[in-house]
Amino acid sequence: MKKLLTLIFLFLSIWLTAAGQAGFRDGYVITLTNDSIKTQVEIGASHANYTVCTTKQNDVIKGYRPSEIKAYGVYGGRSFQSGILDDVFVEVLISGELAVYKYNSSFHIKKADRIFSPEEKEIEATRTDAAGNVIASGTVIDTRWKGQLASLINDCKISENTLRNIQLTERKLVALALEYNACRGETSVVHKSSEPWTRVALGLNVGITNTTLTPVSGASYEYEYFPDSYNSWNPTFGAFLSLSAPKIDGRLAFHIGANVTGASFNSYVVRNNPYDNVTEYTTRIRMTVLSFPISMHYEFTNGKFSPFVEAGFSYDRILSGHSDVTALVRRQAGIEREYRDALTFRKSQFGLGVGAGIVMNTLKKYRPSLTLNYYSTSQMNDDPALRVRGSRMAASIIVMKR
Repeated sequence: MKKLLTLIFLFLSIWLTAAGQAGFRDGYVITLTNDSIKTQVEIGASHANYTVCTTKQNDVIKGYRPSEIKAYGVYGGRSFQSGILDDVFVEVLISGELAVYKYNSSFHIKKADRIFSPEEKEIEATRTDAAGNVIASGTVIDTRWKGQLASLINDCKISENTLRNIQLTERKLVALALEYNACRGETSVVHKSSEPWTRVALGLNVGITNTTLTPVSGASYEYEYFPDSYNSWNPTFGAFLSLSAPKIDGRLAFHIGANVTGASFNSYVVRNNPYDNVTEYTTRIRMTVLSFPISMHYEFTNGKFSPFVEAGFSYDRILSGHSDVTALVRRQAGIEREYRDALTFRKSQFGLGVGAGIVMNTLKKYRPSLTLNYYSTSQMNDDPALRVRGSRMAASIIVMKR
């Protein structure tokens, strides 16, 4: 619990440090008189960008409402426009004779002066027999918008495959608009063109890990050599794979990693028993663990420094492990030594974890980040007389290739 609270405190510190500069990127603002102003534009939480345009120039921050400007955006990235829906900005996905916009999770299609807002929802439906009696009822997905969309673009021949497979997704609607505008001989401008639909990035990490072993129940006389907990600081090395969809939401990614961590525990415990004997226990535990953390990673902004959080689970495999305890029993009759295994390891464990950190986006080829992670693993041994749980707190530097 102390480690988890430490992680939360450190994350809040990182967030407060980066919040002031996190979301600003080189961009532009289009005024009501069609003048273009180069400035820095904040691209942060999606909903905020629909209600206000925040700019920074010469350290002066200014906000624009939809009624004050025509459009704004960042170069090679997201663009927003006013005047399509009342009192809000919409994100421009593709412009042309047939244009597609997005507001939150809804899509809006413009052709000439008409705005079509397709909606897919559940509706009540019934089935009747020849006499008009209801024989079945339930809910179905309303797909009438597909016919309405086909009617909107019936002045141009669109491939049957495109119409048959149309869905309310950014990718499908942008592809439809591209085909329609090409059919009409009109130019299309696809926004966020520099960002791919999917991105796979590889990275390496190095850090230090604090591993803790804690007996949680069943500590009997047989295991009196265990202290309250063991702690070990050791280096960690590993690799990561990041999967994301920048055109949909570049701040969300799926991370899969593989890390190798060692751990070394030593303890010296003295116990007095009722028979006036004194037993000195010297315990040594060594293990090497290969862990596979899998997590969802969310960055709060797309600025120069982006705070993030992540949560997921980890599969741990003990590659090698050894433990022994030496008991030195001092009796009036003399001294005896006993040797035995201290702990029988389970080869596999599962754990839940959370993490936080900050990514630096100022380099062209790489994205270095500082990450703090906490994982709590399942029972590490097979003996029902003593349950030992593990946890680890890791501070890592990760370098991902763009």
